[in-house]
Amino acid sequence: MFKKNQEQISCHLYALFKINFIGQIYVHQENLTPDLIE
Repeated sequence: MFKKNQEQISCHLYALFKINFIGQIYVHQENLTPDLIE
């Protein structure tokens, strides 16, 4: 049971990390877009 909980926690952390990483890329692209349009 403990092992299963650990797997769920690590999976949850990975999902959070992925969302954060994708979010940073999206914000970075949003900041670059005006320069590309001009």
